Formats: sequence, C-alpha cells, structure tokens
Amino acid sequence: MSRGTKMREMQSESTMVRPDIATAGPILNRSTIPSANPSNTPSPKPAANKDLTVFADRFEVRRAESREERNLCFELRHQVYCVEREFEEKSDFPDGRESDLFDRHSIHVLLIDRTSGEALGTARLVLPHPTLGHPINSVAPGMAERGGVLPPMRTGEISRFCLSKTIRKSLGRDTASFLPFLPLGLIQGVITAIYEHRLTHVCAVMEPALLRLLTRLGIHFNPWGELVDHHGLRQPCWSNFDVLMDRMFDERADVHHYCTTGARAAGVLPEAVARLRPSRSAVAFASC
Repeated sequence: MSRGTKMREMQSESTMVRPDIATAGPILNRSTIPSANPSNTPSPKPAANKDLTVFADRFEVRRAESREERNLCFELRHQVYCVEREFEEKSDFPDGRESDLFDRHSIHVLLIDRTSGEALGTARLVLPHPTLGHPINSVAPGMAERGGVLPPMRTGEISRFCLSKTIRKSLGRDTASFLPFLPLGLIQGVITAIYEHRLTHVCAVMEPALLRLLTRLGIHFNPWGELVDHHGLRQPCWSNFDVLMDRMFDERADVHHYCTTGARAAGVLPEAVARLRPSRSAVAFASC
C-alpha cells in the first residue's frame, strides 16, 4: 500500500467519525455535482505528457511581488469578474482593479504567456489571519474554523482563481492542445506558496467544472456540504494538503512533478517529497 493510499484511508475514516463535518451538510458524490455541459458532449481530456511539456515551456508561473505585478493581478480580476462575467459592479472599482481586504494577507500568482509577455490568469492563496478568517466563510460560514478538521492558522484558501476568456482566445489555434493545463499553472504557484508557509490544509469555493478538470489531472478536493449559489453554483471544498499531493503523485506523477517545480526551485519542497521516485512519464517530462 502506497503512502498516499494509506493517508487517504485515514482521512476517509476521520471524516466518517467527526460530527462537526456531518453538520456541514451531506458530502456529495461526484455524480451529484450538476454538469456544466448539458449537451453531454465529452469534456476535453488533458493532453498527453508531451503537451504538458509544451505548456510548461510556453507559460511562466510568476509570484506577484512588486506593486506593479499585484496591480496586474487586480486588473485581470477586474477584466474577468467585472467585464467578462459581470459578477461584480464595475462602478465599485473605478480604478479598474478588483480587490478586497484579504489581498494584503495573500500570496498572488500570475500565469504569463512567454511568447507575448501577456498575463492571462491569476490566483491568490489567502494566508491564515487571526481576525480576518477566510473568504469562504461568507458562503460556507465557519467552514475554515472547524477545529481539528481545518485548523484555522494552518489552512490557506485558494481564491480569485481566474483566467481571462478574452486573452485566452487571443492565444491562437496552436495552443488548443494544452488549454486544459492553463489552470494547472496557477495551481503550481499556489502549491509553492503552501509549501513555503508550511500549511497543512487548503480550502476553496470552486465551479464544478473546474473541480472535474482538476480531478482528471489527479488533484482531488473533498466537497464540503451542498453546492452554494455564489455567482452560479459553486462547491465549497477542502483537503489535507499532504493527502492531496500524495494522491496526485499516485495518479499523475507528471502533473505532480510540474506542480512541485516552483517549490523545488525555491528550496521549500520537503526532502521526503523531493525524494519521491517519479513514474516513467514524469521522468520524460523532467528530461524534455
């Protein structure tokens, strides 16, 4: 039995016996998450390992360190949330930058097209804060503070995860084969930050379609309660970070290798993870 399998069984057992999880609402099977594709047209499958290599060469994952880079994150969010999807009122952000009080306590990442130099996506990891809590509490009250399940000062929240549809369409037909990997670039940046801050748990509120795509890439989150209506149907979810990474390695070692590239380069990847022996596909990815 692999380490990842054993940890998943332990997590499953703990979920069954904790009454505080049960009070959050029924845990959904993946089959109960409504399809975002009513025509039942098969969703695009993540491409072969070769396309992941092409994607890694084409796109840079960058930490937004400077004020200019963080402003670029806020401008991208304004483009997606206020212009393209109209989730937020443009008039609330007259400077063209969508932001909130959690941004000061977050790590922000950008996905950059190396060919054009243009940023097409951004995400943030909201770090633990003793008084602010987590954004998820606005749609799933108390989720990130349920003691023993998601320790509040060791839990980070993946938030403001967005890719500009307008910019994505400008990439050209030659990029179609690795479009399913675009969210993976943002996930890599978030994972680096989780390792850096030594967090043990992660939570998020995600679109069901994004959760399904991540699952196909070997990245599994546990649904928390029912779907919520928050700019459309969204699923509050969570995971023990070690369990998430172990299962990713078991199912998609190539994706695991890509997602830990940033942490490896920053010197924050735990030695035990760095020593994991990759599968043949991950070796091929690393050597390309």
